[in-house]
Amino acid sequence: MTILLSLLLFISGGLIHNAAAAAPADSFFSTTSDADKQPFTTWLLTENASSYEHTTFLSTTADPTKGMATFWKITDDIFHVAFATMATGWAAFGVAEAGGMFGADVVSFTTANPTVLVDGYILDDRQVRVDTSQDWTLISSVVEDGWIIVEATRKLDTGDTQDNTLKNDKELWGAPSRVIAAWGDTESMSYHGDNRSSSSVRLFADPSFSTSESEALLDMLEKHSDGYFDVVNDAFEIPAQETKYKYLCKSYDELNEQFGGDTTDITMIGATPIITEKTRQFVHHFIVMAVPSCTNQLGGGENAFKREQIYGWAPGEHGMILPDNVGFPMFDSEFNQAILIEIHYNNPKRISGMEDSSGVRFHYTS
Repeated sequence: MTILLSLLLFISGGLIHNAAAAAPADSFFSTTSDADKQPFTTWLLTENASSYEHTTFLSTTADPTKGMATFWKITDDIFHVAFATMATGWAAFGVAEAGGMFGADVVSFTTANPTVLVDGYILDDRQVRVDTSQDWTLISSVVEDGWIIVEATRKLDTGDTQDNTLKNDKELWGAPSRVIAAWGDTESMSYHGDNRSSSSVRLFADPSFSTSESEALLDMLEKHSDGYFDVVNDAFEIPAQETKYKYLCKSYDELNEQFGGDTTDITMIGATPIITEKTRQFVHHFIVMAVPSCTNQLGGGENAFKREQIYGWAPGEHGMILPDNVGFPMFDSEFNQAILIEIHYNNPKRISGMEDSSGVRFHYTS
C-alpha cells in the first residue's frame, strides 16, 4: 500500500506546449496591449527564442492573463531555459520538489545587477538562500519598458546537494517536474503577493508530441476506465474571509447511483480535478482521503488516523493516471466507505458572493 500511495501522490501533470516557441507564445499576456508587449514580441522573433522546443505560460491564480512565459530545451546534459515577465525589479524561476516553495531550487535575476544570476534554494522558512556553488550561466537578458527576459543554462545534474537534479520525466505515468515562478518591482527579491505561479511540466517531453498532457491523460483514462464518478461541492458560498477549510464528504451510499448499481468492485485508476472557472483564483489546494464514513470526520482528533490520502491537487495540476495493472481499491472494506475532500480556500481580498462547485472526478474499473 505504501508504494501505491506514493504513486498516487506523485503521478500528475500540467499543460505543455511543444511547438516552436513563437507560435503558442503569441497568445501569452493576452490582455496586454501590443504596444506594451513589444519587448516580448520582439524577443520572440530572435533566433534564440525560436530554438526552444517547449513553452508554457505560468499564470497567476488571481489573473490567468498575468504570469511568466517559460521556454526550455535539453541538449545532452544541459538544461536551457528562458523566462519572461512584466516586472521592473526582479524575476525568479525554480524547480520544486513538491510544487511549493519548500525544497525549491531557484535561479533569480534583478534589474539592479543585470549581468548576474543568483543560484539559490529554499528551506522551510521560505527565504531564498544563496547556494554555495553557483551553477547557473546567464546567456542573455532584456530589461526594457517594464519587461524582464532572461536566458540561462545549467547542467541537469550539477553534483551540488543544494540543487535539484532534473530527471527524465518523459513517461506519462511517471512524475512530472514541478516548477514555480515569482516576480516583483522592488530592487531586491521580496514578498511577491499575487505575482507568483506554479505548475507541473514534462521537461523531457518529446518535441513532436503535439497533444497537451491533460488531453493525453483524459484520452488514456477514457480508454482504460469503465466509468467515472464525481465528488463536488454543491454551489458552496466561499466566506468573505482570508482562509477557509471546507470539508466535503460523500459516502458509498450517496455515490453508488453514479456507477449504475450496487457493485462494490470499484478500483480507481486515475483522477482529474473539476475546478469552477469563476472561483478558480480562490481554490488554493485540496487533499482527498478515503475514510470509514462521513460521521465525525471534520477536523483532527482520533479520526485523523483512519484516513488514507489518495489524491491531492494544487494550481497547475491537471490530473493523474496510474501505470498499467495498478489501481486503488475503493469501497471494499470498512475503512474506505466514504471519500473526504479537504478544500482550502484563499480569499485575501474578502470577496463575497462567490459560489464554488469544485471537486474531483474519479476514473475507475469494475
